[in-house]
Amino acid sequence: KKVSAQTLVLHAIRVGRTVSGLRVGLHAASACYFLVLAVFPALLLVLSALRYTHLEVEQLAELLQGILPQAFLEPARKLILSAYRNSSGTAVGVSALVTLWSASRGTFGFMNGLNAVYGVRENRGYVYRRVISVLYTFAFIVVLVLTLGLHVFGASLARLIQRMAPAIYSFFADVINLRFFLLL
Repeated sequence: KKVSAQTLVLHAIRVGRTVSGLRVGLHAASACYFLVLAVFPALLLVLSALRYTHLEVEQLAELLQGILPQAFLEPARKLILSAYRNSSGTAVGVSALVTLWSASRGTFGFMNGLNAVYGVRENRGYVYRRVISVLYTFAFIVVLVLTLGLHVFGASLARLIQRMAPAIYSFFADVINLRFFLLL
């Protein structure tokens, strides 16, 4: 079936108007804004939790040398040093809660955007939807941490499992081999 250029252009215009009417850009911007806003409490959480690792400030500064531009190294070192000196268990807990709440607002915006795009009228209450978005966000964070942990410590875990439970080693080795696809 041959389609004329005029029909194709009219169809493209119709699709553009439909997408514009759905306000996809607005919902995407809302979700991105709150996800970016969650970066700051997450950074505070990471810096506060560093105190409980076996890493020293100088080791972290050396690690950042390959990542950050030279102009940011000294402020980053001071920030890490300040976090080591001033962090407490309360700061870690509060940072974790604020990070989860802020990131869940991004998930909430994403849910609202999908509802708008698919024409779903939400009849559940605000609090219920926020709780759902917090649970989704928490599940995403858990999956992300487990995937990154598997990526970083996968070979060590495989050797440990091979010694401790050889029966499940072949399954775990297959999972380790698929870890690069899991990161996607």
